[in-house]
Amino acid sequence: MLLDLPDAVIDCICAQIADECILPTARSCKRLSERALRVFLARHEIPEPEAECEVFIEGDVAEKTAPGLLLQALQLATRTFLHSTEHLSLIFLNVDLSLGLRDLFRAASLVDRLSRVDRVSLEFRGTICEGQILTDARIQREWNARFSELWFAILRKGTVTDLSLRTKWDFLQGYELYNEESRLLARSQVAVKGILGKLRSAPKHGDLAASARHAMAQLSPNRSRLKSLHLEGKLTLVPALYHLTLVTLQYCPITALQLHSVSGMLGEYRLPKSSIAEDIASALPALSHLTIINTDMQKPSLSDFLSKLPNLAHLVIEPPPHSKKLTIPLTSRDNLRLDALTELRVSWSQLAVFLKQPDFLAHLERLYITAPMRVLCGPSILDDLAPLARYPAPAQMQIKLTQFNLMTGVIWGMEKCIDIALGLPDKWRGVFGRVTELVLVQTYQPQLHNIPVFRRWLALFPAVRRVEWDECSSDEFQEVFSKGALYPGADEPLTTEPSPFMNIPDDIIISILEFLPDDLFDMALVCRRLNYLASHALLTAPRLWNRSTASCTIKLDVYPAARDMLAALQVALVLPEIKELRVHIPRTGHIYPTINHLRRLVRILRRLDSLESVSLHFGVAFKPQLEQHHVTLQYRWTELFQSLLNIIVKKETCTALHVHGSPYLFPDEIRWNQLHTNNVWKRVRLVLPPPLKLTTFSFDPAALLSPIFEPWTVAALQSSQISTLRLDVTTEDYRFVEIVSQTLLTLHGLEINWHIAPEKNLRIMTLLARLPELQTLRMSSVFADLPATQAIPLSVPQLPQLTTLAASIPYINYLLKYVAPRALPALTELEISTCLTSTAKPPLSPLGSLAAVFEGLERHHLAPRITLAVTFSTTWDANAHWPSAAFDLVLGVEWMRTEWISTVGAVSVCVVVPRIRIAWARPDANVPYLAFLRERLGLFDALREVRFVDGLEYHNEEESRATEGSVLAVVKAAHAGVERVVVNGRSFEVGSQNV
Repeated sequence: MLLDLPDAVIDCICAQIADECILPTARSCKRLSERALRVFLARHEIPEPEAECEVFIEGDVAEKTAPGLLLQALQLATRTFLHSTEHLSLIFLNVDLSLGLRDLFRAASLVDRLSRVDRVSLEFRGTICEGQILTDARIQREWNARFSELWFAILRKGTVTDLSLRTKWDFLQGYELYNEESRLLARSQVAVKGILGKLRSAPKHGDLAASARHAMAQLSPNRSRLKSLHLEGKLTLVPALYHLTLVTLQYCPITALQLHSVSGMLGEYRLPKSSIAEDIASALPALSHLTIINTDMQKPSLSDFLSKLPNLAHLVIEPPPHSKKLTIPLTSRDNLRLDALTELRVSWSQLAVFLKQPDFLAHLERLYITAPMRVLCGPSILDDLAPLARYPAPAQMQIKLTQFNLMTGVIWGMEKCIDIALGLPDKWRGVFGRVTELVLVQTYQPQLHNIPVFRRWLALFPAVRRVEWDECSSDEFQEVFSKGALYPGADEPLTTEPSPFMNIPDDIIISILEFLPDDLFDMALVCRRLNYLASHALLTAPRLWNRSTASCTIKLDVYPAARDMLAALQVALVLPEIKELRVHIPRTGHIYPTINHLRRLVRILRRLDSLESVSLHFGVAFKPQLEQHHVTLQYRWTELFQSLLNIIVKKETCTALHVHGSPYLFPDEIRWNQLHTNNVWKRVRLVLPPPLKLTTFSFDPAALLSPIFEPWTVAALQSSQISTLRLDVTTEDYRFVEIVSQTLLTLHGLEINWHIAPEKNLRIMTLLARLPELQTLRMSSVFADLPATQAIPLSVPQLPQLTTLAASIPYINYLLKYVAPRALPALTELEISTCLTSTAKPPLSPLGSLAAVFEGLERHHLAPRITLAVTFSTTWDANAHWPSAAFDLVLGVEWMRTEWISTVGAVSVCVVVPRIRIAWARPDANVPYLAFLRERLGLFDALREVRFVDGLEYHNEEESRATEGSVLAVVKAAHAGVERVVVNGRSFEVGSQNV
C-alpha cells in the first residue's frame, strides 16, 4: 500500500528518515531505493548526481554516521540511476593515512560500477586531526597499495577521457609523516628518518621498469581513452608511486598534459638513466597540449624537453608568482623550433625569450600574454617584444594585466603609457597595435568605464574589441571605446528634428537657459539656434569672457576635460570678439595632457581674428630622469609650440606676446638640449617667423634662448618692432645680455623679473649701458633684498631718457651713486621696492639703505613721484604684527624725515607665498597685512593711492567682495587723504558712491 503512494508523498516520507536508516530503507525495494538515495544525496549537497557527482570524504568518521555512509550510498545508487554519471569528483579531507584506507577501497569500487564516467577528479586535502598521526611505515605502504588500486581502476575504465589529481601541501606534509600542528615528530627522530629513508629511496632503473611492466600486465591492451591528464602536487612523482605516472604515460594516448605546482619537476627525481621530462617526451611524442603552472624550470631540461615535442600546438607556461626565475634562460643557440605551435600562453618575460628563437611564432594563431601593469609603464617592454612585428598578426592576441589596482597608482601608470605611446609610436604600434582583447585583474573599481584617463588609455590599443575588468566588460559599456570626441567640432554640421520649442522667442529661451547653468554645454550641441543663444551664457557664466574689455581668461585643469573652458570655445559656432587672451596651462609629471591642451588651443587661435595680446602661462613639472620617449616627445612638443607661436605672431592685429614659465616639458630638458645641440637641430623642424608687428614681448631667457628655441626667438626679435621687453630670469645664464643688446638697440621699455637668489646681479648694468633710448626700467625680485657683494662693473649706463624707474633699493642706489655727471635727468616716476620676510635683518651695506636713496635724489636734484612697494614673502602668519616689525627693522628710521617722507605719494603692498592660499581655507589670512596698513599708512602725509594684492585664490564673487570691503575700511580709517585704492586689480575712488 505504501508503494502505491505518489512520488511526491514518498519524497516527503524519505525526507523524514534519519541518515543511519537510509541504507536499510534503500535495500528494502527498488522504488524506495532510488527515492531514498536521491533525498540522502541532496541532503549532502549532491543534488544532481547524474550530471556531476562531487563527494567530500572526511575519513575520520564512524561507520554509521552520514559521511561514513556516503560512499556506500553511492555504490548502492549505481544499481539504479547513478550509472549514467559522467563527472566524478572525490575529495579526501584527512592527513591520517590510517583513517582513509577503507575510503580508497570503496572509491575504487565506485569507479568500477560507473559505466559512463568520462571525467574523474581526485583531490587530497589536509585537515586538523585530533591526537597524533600514526607514523607506521606499514600503514603508508598499505595506503600506497590502496591508492594504486584506485588509480588502476580509473585507468582500466575505457570511458574516462579526463583525469585530474590534485594534492595540497597540507596533505603532503601528513603523507611525509610530519605533524604540522605541533611541529614535533610523533616518533623519535632516528626511527622516523629510517622509515622515510626506506620510503623515499630512489629505486633503481631496473626495479622501476619491472614495476611498470608488472602494472602494464594488469591492464587490458589498447583500451584506455584517456586524453587529458592533470597533475597538481607531487604525490605520484615520489619514488614509491612514480611507477603509476610512468604506466599512465605509456599506457594512455594522452594528448593534453597539465603540470601544476610540481616543484623541481624537471630537476628532481632524476633516475640513473632518465628523468621525468625525458619519460614524458619519450612516452608522449604526440602530445599537442602542454600546461606548466607554478613550477620552477631549468634551462637544459626545458629546452631539451620542448624540442622533443614536435607536435606541440598549445603551450601554457605560468611561473610561480613570487619566483625569482621569471624568465626562461634560453638563447639563440638552443635553436628551439615548434612548427606546429598555434596557441601560446606565457608571461611577457618568457615571450621575450621565446622571440629570440628564429621563426618561433611563425604559425601562431592565438597569443595570450600576462604582465603586471607596472611593466607597461616602462619603455623596456617595447624593446623586449619588438620582434613581434616580424611575424603576421595572430587572429587573437590577449594581454592580461595583473596588479591593476586603481588604489596603487594605476591611473599614473596609464598616463605614463600614453606618454610612451606618443613618444615611441612605431615601437608601441608594433607590439600593442595588434592586441584584440584586454583583461584587467584586481581593479577594485566597477566604475572604471567612467574614468576619462581609462578611455584615453584604451585608445592606445586600436585593435582591441573587448575589455574585461572585475565582473564588467565592454559588452555592457561600449562607451569605453570612444576616442575622446565627446562633442562635435564647430565645423561639423549639427542636424536635429524640428521641435515646437524652436518657435519660442529668443528672450524667453534666454530666460530659460538662466535656470540651466549646468546644461548649457549640452544645449549648445542641440542645434545652431541654441548654440548661438547658449554659447553667450556658457562663455560668461564661468567668467571666461569679459565683454567690456574683450578679454578671455582660460584656466585649464591638469587633465583635459570634455567640458572645460577651452571646449566651451571649441563648440561655439560664433566666437565673441576677443582682443586679449590669457591661457593658464598647468603641468604634471606626464606629457600628454599638456600636448592635448596645446593642440586644442591651436584650433581655437586659428579662429580668432582680432587678437591684440596673448599671454601663455605654463606650470612647472620636474622629472628626475629623462627617458627615451621623453626626449622624442620634446621634439614633437617643440614643433607644436613653434606652430602655436607662429599662429599668434602672424595675426595682423597682434602686438603683444607674453610667455610666462618654461615652454619645455621639464626643466631638465634645457640642460639636455644644451648638451645635444646637433641632435636637436637635426630632429626639430624649425619654422622661423615672418616680419612681425609685435611691440611687446615677454619670455624666459633660459628657455626661449636655449639651443632648441634660440633660432626662433632671435628671428622674432630681429623681424619685429619691439619697444617693450620683459625678461623672467630663472637661471644664471646671461647670454640674453648680448642677444638683446644687439637686436633691440631702440628698446624703450625693459622689465626684468629676477627668480634667482639672493644677490642682486649688477651684470645687468652691461645691458643697460647698451640701451641709450630706454625710457622705462622695472626690476623686481621674488626674494628678499640683500646688498650687492659683487664688484662694480666697468660699464656704467647712461640713461638720459629714463622717465620711470622701478627697482629695489641696492639698484637705485647704484644708479644714483655711479651715474655721472647728473644721474637720470628725466626721471619723473620712481618705485622703490623691498622684499620683507618674517626673519629679515637690517642691511649691512650703504647700498641697501633707504635713506641713501633719498640722499641721492637730493644730490642730483630729482623730485619724482615716489611709490613705496613692499612685498611680504612668508610661509606662515602666526604673528599678526610681524609685517610692521620687519618694515621698521629693515628700512630703519633714518629716512623718516619730513621732507623725504612727504614725497611718497603711493604705497603698494603685495603678498607672495610659495604655495597657493585659498580664501575659504584661511579666512584670517590677510590679518597681518591689514594690521600693517592700519599701523603704518599714517606715516605718509602726502599719500594719495594704496595698492593691495593678497595672492589669495577666490572661488566666488562674495569672497573677493568681502576682502575688498575690509581693505577699503582699513585704508579710510588709517589715512583720510587717500583718494584711490586698488585691491587685487580692481580700482575704487574713495568717497565716490561706488564705495
